[in-house]
This record gives sequence, C-alpha cells and structure tokens, in this order.
Amino acid sequence: MAANEQSSARRIEQPQLAPGRLMRHIDSLTSLRFFAAFAVLLHHMQFMQTSSDPDVRALYSVFHEGLSGVQFFYILSGFIICYSFSARQREGRAAFSYFLYCRAARLFPLHWLTLAASIVMFHPWDGQAVYLIRLLANLSLLHAWSTDVFTYFSFNGVSWSISVEMFFYLSFCLLVGLPTRVLVFILTAIVAVVFIQLQTPQPDGTVGLWLFYVNPVMRLADFLAGMIVYRAFVSHRWAIPAYAVTAAEIASIAGIGLCVFLAPMVAGQLGLDLYYVPSMALAIFVFAHGTGSISRALSWPPLVLLGNASFALYMVHQMVIARYLQWQFDTYGTNQVIDNWGALQILAITGTIAIALAIALHLLFEKPTERFLRKMWKARPHGTSAQSAPERLLETPLAITPIAG
Repeated sequence: MAANEQSSARRIEQPQLAPGRLMRHIDSLTSLRFFAAFAVLLHHMQFMQTSSDPDVRALYSVFHEGLSGVQFFYILSGFIICYSFSARQREGRAAFSYFLYCRAARLFPLHWLTLAASIVMFHPWDGQAVYLIRLLANLSLLHAWSTDVFTYFSFNGVSWSISVEMFFYLSFCLLVGLPTRVLVFILTAIVAVVFIQLQTPQPDGTVGLWLFYVNPVMRLADFLAGMIVYRAFVSHRWAIPAYAVTAAEIASIAGIGLCVFLAPMVAGQLGLDLYYVPSMALAIFVFAHGTGSISRALSWPPLVLLGNASFALYMVHQMVIARYLQWQFDTYGTNQVIDNWGALQILAITGTIAIALAIALHLLFEKPTERFLRKMWKARPHGTSAQSAPERLLETPLAITPIAG
C-alpha cells in the first residue's frame, strides 16, 4: 500500500524549480513568522479598547489589525508546504501518509499541552455534558467546523486556526496534483462567493465571525493563494538583481502598511477574509528570493530562532496575557485606568514572558517530541530506514508551518 501511495505521489505534476535554482532554507520567511505571531499578540491586547483613555483606544485600533497575522501564516503555509513537498517529490519520496504524519506530529503535541494548561488555569470542568463535547472537538482539532463561538474559541482560543490548518493539510493531498489554472479557478470561486455574500444580509455577531473568519472552506482561499505564489516563484526564470529585490521588499512591506492604514475604511467582513491576501502574497513571493538587504537582515540567527518558536508563541501568548491581566486587576483593582504608558508596560511584560516561554517550549518540548515521533515512524516495519535530504528539508520548522494564528 505504501509503495502504491508513493508511486501515485510520483505521478503528481507539480512545477519544479527552474534550472540552476536550488532548494534551500528560506530564513527570511522563517523570521517573518515571528513578526506575524507577534502581530496576533498585539491584536489580543484587547483590554486596550475598553480604556477610558482615547489615546489607548487609538493605539489599539492599529493593534487590532494584528489578526491579519493568521492570514499571513495561512498563505505562507500554502507556499512552504508546496516547496517542501516538491523537494521530497524530486527523490520519489512524496508519500501522503508520511506528509500527514509529520503535520500531525508538529501540531498535536503542543496543542494538547496548551489545551491542558488552559483547562488547569481557566476552564475546569463545569459538570456539563456540552463541556465534554467541546473538549472532544478541541482534542481532535475539529472545533473550527462549529458555528458556536463557545466551541470554535473553546479552551485555548487561538487553537481554532490549527483546526483550519489540519483541513488545509488534508486538502493539499487533493490539490497538489491539480493544474495551476484549476487552483486559480477554485480561488476565484471562493472570492466570488465572498463578494456575493457581502451583497446579501449576513448573520451578525459570532455566526458572522465564523462564516467569514473561522470557516475552514472560506480560509482555503489563503492556502490556495500560497500554493499559487509557490508555483509562480518556482516557474519564473528572471535573473533579479539584489538591489531590485531590496526595492521590492521595501515596497511589499509598505503595501502591507498601507493596508493597515486603510483598514478602517474596508467593509468589516471583507477585512476578515480577503483584504490582506494580495499584499501578503506579494510579500511572500518577494522575500522567498532571499537576496535582498532586508532578507539578509532577517537571516540573523536570533531572528530565525524566534521564527522557529513562532508556533509556540502563537499558542501561549493569549493565555499569558489573560493570566497577567487577571493577576494585575486582582491586585490593583479592576477599575484601574490604563493610560498609554500602562498599556505599553503590560505589552512589554507579557510579550517578554510569552517569547521566553515560547523559546523554551520550542527547544525543550516541540523539537524533542517531534524528533521522537519521527523516529517512531521510521521504526515501523515498513518505515523509512534512511532520511534523505528532501526529508530533512520537510522536517525543518519552516517547512512544517505552524498554523498557524
């Protein structure tokens, strides 16, 4: 069966790198993952929007757009999954079973650990049967399919996004062999559905949030955009000088900044689903070249480490913020007025704690657990006895994309 699966995988027609372009680790994209995760952390500084200080509320209006970090993860996931799968395909080792096993080995251990932490700190069993239903949905990463906000944001609220990510991985096995024009057609169809829905009365509140923001089928547009960007990246044969890449890097960052600035003018539901796709897809395409000055700066090892720890940062930051606020408000009183300095102080403290915890989890839990689970796969009677270079590329933290957000 495994042999048939690998044979089937070999027949997949996926664009390969143009001649003379080698598979390599893209450190700039790894580092950008940290900034995307930190943007989500800024979004979750939601206590700022209830401050009596108008300056704090104005600052949070910028922080609010950090929710787009999840979209960046999804687009990057489509790009990197294709990139790493292509490396394995070149060696005829693109078995879908191993691909899905690696994805699960990356996501589930840290998800279950943070789920347990959220239960201990915030969500002990309340004796209700619905609690157990939500727990089972969360454990199996199926909770993003529920329209109930208390289910899709249950326990460690950010985990809804990796529920969506698991759907992407399963979909990838069907999408990877399709021609690019078919991927573009599917993406166009999803975009058309979104715009049609925007013209009709929409459910309010949490159901509308699920429909446009959490809904795995709608979010597939992000993943497809990443797959299409990958195919454009590996197919082009232009020799782009480093100074031109640097200029494009600056322009792509400015483009995302412009989107943040204009976000208040964009219809809310569109902002949740598709608004940032073009600018973020362009940024990933540009930084994937890795030859510009900003890319070289992003390849600084400490930034790469932060990028590798971005999944852990994403998974723990909201609990860190909530726990710190709970302690502070219990200590100093819930009616405390938070000014700009107080908000930035909370951000500095919780951000530092979350980043330190994320690095520790990445080095002491994520990597050892993932290594152990890979060894378990190799120890199977018909498992792989040797690890090829493409397999090593697949198993890097960059290739096994976190959420992701």
